[in-house]
Amino acid sequence: MKQIKAVLGISGVYSEVHAWQCKADLEAGISGSQIDLLIVRRNHVINVCEMKYSEENYTVSEEFSRDQRRKITDFRLKTHSKEAIQSILITTNEVIDNAYANELQAIITAKDLFVN
Repeated sequence: MKQIKAVLGISGVYSEVHAWQCKADLEAGISGSQIDLLIVRRNHVINVCEMKYSEENYTVSEEFSRDQRRKITDFRLKTHSKEAIQSILITTNEVIDNAYANELQAIITAKDLFVN
């Protein structure tokens, strides 16, 4: 966690770390979601982190982007959160630049985490 916060530039910001999930509640507009890692920061920002393993460079697809937006919507509806939410991808290799990758606030790779 220390390395992730360092890469995001938030080492000095108090935060709590959680995984999060909710069941579908179609009447409330909630599809049902699971978030790999939430970094809830004292400065009223929440990092929603998705972890993806890939042996090759990772391509952020339209489906991934849609899924991230759905998870963030579910989180907001279920928790009534008013904080700013940033979408973060943590993956093993580099990410291929495309329009969907540009929707992410940050991309963290294994190389970023394991710098000596």
